[in-house]
Amino acid sequence: MTEFGSLVGEQMGSYFGSAVAVTDLNGDRLDDIIVGAPFYADYKSLTAFDNGRVYIFYQTSDKKFRPQRRDILDGPDSESRFGMAVSGLRDINYDGFEDLCVGAPYAGEDKRGAIYIYHGSKRGIITDVSQVIYAKDVSPTLSGFGISISGGIDQDGNSYPDILTGAYSSDSAVFFRTRPVVRVIASLKINPDILDLEVKECQLPDGTKITCFNLISCLTYDGYGVPDYLTLNSTVVFDVKSNTSGSQEQRVFLMQAPTKYTKQDIYRLTARNPSCITTHAYLKNDPDDKLSPIKITLTFTLMEDPDRALRPILDAYIPVATSITTQIKKDCGIDNVCVPNLSVQLYGVTPTHIIGNPGILEILVIVNNFGEDSFNTRLWIDLPPGVAYNTIISQKSSVPISCGNFNQTLVVCDLGNPFKQKSQPSDFTLVLTPTNTNDTKDELIVNFFANSSNEEKSNDYENNYAKGVIPVTAVAEIALLGKSSPEFIILNITEHKGEEDGSRIVKHVFQLINQGQCATNETELQIRWPSYDKNGNPVLPLEAPLIIEGNGKCDTIVITPSNAQKYDKSTYIEKETDRNKRNTDSQTISCSEKYCTIIQCLVGHMLPRDNFIVTVVSQFKPKSFIQRREETQMYNIKSIARARVRSVPYDFKTVDVSKFETRKIELVTTVNTDRLKPASKGVEIWIIALAVTAGLLMLLLLILLLWWCGFFKRKKPEEEGYFVVNGKSNIDDKIVD
Repeated sequence: MTEFGSLVGEQMGSYFGSAVAVTDLNGDRLDDIIVGAPFYADYKSLTAFDNGRVYIFYQTSDKKFRPQRRDILDGPDSESRFGMAVSGLRDINYDGFEDLCVGAPYAGEDKRGAIYIYHGSKRGIITDVSQVIYAKDVSPTLSGFGISISGGIDQDGNSYPDILTGAYSSDSAVFFRTRPVVRVIASLKINPDILDLEVKECQLPDGTKITCFNLISCLTYDGYGVPDYLTLNSTVVFDVKSNTSGSQEQRVFLMQAPTKYTKQDIYRLTARNPSCITTHAYLKNDPDDKLSPIKITLTFTLMEDPDRALRPILDAYIPVATSITTQIKKDCGIDNVCVPNLSVQLYGVTPTHIIGNPGILEILVIVNNFGEDSFNTRLWIDLPPGVAYNTIISQKSSVPISCGNFNQTLVVCDLGNPFKQKSQPSDFTLVLTPTNTNDTKDELIVNFFANSSNEEKSNDYENNYAKGVIPVTAVAEIALLGKSSPEFIILNITEHKGEEDGSRIVKHVFQLINQGQCATNETELQIRWPSYDKNGNPVLPLEAPLIIEGNGKCDTIVITPSNAQKYDKSTYIEKETDRNKRNTDSQTISCSEKYCTIIQCLVGHMLPRDNFIVTVVSQFKPKSFIQRREETQMYNIKSIARARVRSVPYDFKTVDVSKFETRKIELVTTVNTDRLKPASKGVEIWIIALAVTAGLLMLLLLILLLWWCGFFKRKKPEEEGYFVVNGKSNIDDKIVD
């Protein structure tokens, strides 16, 4: 005996070599060595021990066993003592490679043992176990099952090697007969192989013309020691959806059951003789998904025959399903693969959006396809915050366009299925409605992206995108209203010359209104109040506090010759360009350069329709006023207010506060100093009575004169010299007296 070498275990106490078997697991006609180490423990685990391990060493062409070229099988359970017995089984499934059985006498939940069957392959042992037989599955009394194994001998004459296993704790041995392995071959064929939606050769019971096809499914079987006949169950599923498929539309149905898309059949086969079944199916008209392949699968199972003593089993390494795919015919050339080239262009974008303006926003959209047919073509529109989809108008397209909300900010438009190559562009106007754009920055950006189910060339995607930009601005619109109370003061100079008092309250009310659609942040209101005339004489001095209603505050500055230089007129909202005209007009009393009361107000944040009201209250003293005026003069006492927005609560580059308009209003209280002078003496009563009596007498005389002249006497028709015949007058029948 010649020693080729030695193999040493890797863990002390693992009982490496307590069980050894020799067989050819990789089919190279060289014996491989299987070594058991049933007490091997995984020290990384604190609770697992005596798991067991099996080593497979492969012989090389130079008849060496190198430790580096090996496979390892680990026991699945603690204390199972996996590898206590190992045995070659020869080729139990007739795949050309010998197989292995490993015993673990304390495996399983009940620790009564199990045996593990592994198959060989060209690359060596398949480390995934093929079959596990537990003691509890064989008999409730077995224990220590798998302590010893003997295999590789056909005991029942069915051409398959069998297995004999010992169960020492129950004084038993179990004989396992190997079941014949059946290899089933399945095939599918579709006729026609491409489905043309334009060809409608079949008809549904309701008369609908549809595209139909035939599916031919065939099964056959063979194997060593297999029965002469077998029965298989099959299931066909049409238009199977993959997990990654976006569309869940069912496109194919059975002709015999127009609402079903699965079919079950029974095949009764004889060995090595194929059996085929033809199934009639149809493709529904105008499916949404015309691009995805139509997949059809056939699965089969072996029908159990209770009369057989040893029933066969399907080969575990041959799939029990097969599939075939077909396509819907497309106008995409010989390869039937469509490569579109979509392009998005924008025109007619709304030039500007004013904050608060509820008016619609419009964007003209044009989508072209410069490539081959595009399927499930969609235009995705990403809206900015504060803007909502309204509708589309002015459609111009070869197919109807439909748009709707995908979610709160995303709109999707269907452009056609298919969107034909080089067809009329999809042209429409997108209408949007601003809902709340107060938080918007300088622009409203609307992003557009067109795509389809079929992919484009990588360098063609750039023109699938487009961006619509609508500048945002704010326009402040304020109104300045006012009312004077009273509007007229009528004085009797004679009566007031001796009065000591007789003052009258004069009120001018100024109302600032935000009548625009956006808020204002700061607004300046200036009131020029005529407390004194140009000579410094009191006119309407302020003797009561201002009455302020609204968000703002006011300061009062009284300008006199002593401080006129201190207040630069540039601080006013607007210079008084008509000052000279007013000063030379003796009937108008208003502010002058030397004497003026300036009421300067700074109004805070105002929402649309908010108000700010200032009421100026003064005392008008007639006596002091009359003493310095001409007796017959009428005077207009005028206050002037101006307002201008200084800032808005929006940080827009497009907002130019200097261009906001200044509002102006003039309120006048008119003083009339002569309308109440004593009136002229009236007409005496006796004169009025005499005049009335004379008038009546003259009327009576006129009536008598007319009566005497025959004015009130009427003549009869026959006295006029006419004769009426048969109801008609005739000039020839006139009789002259």
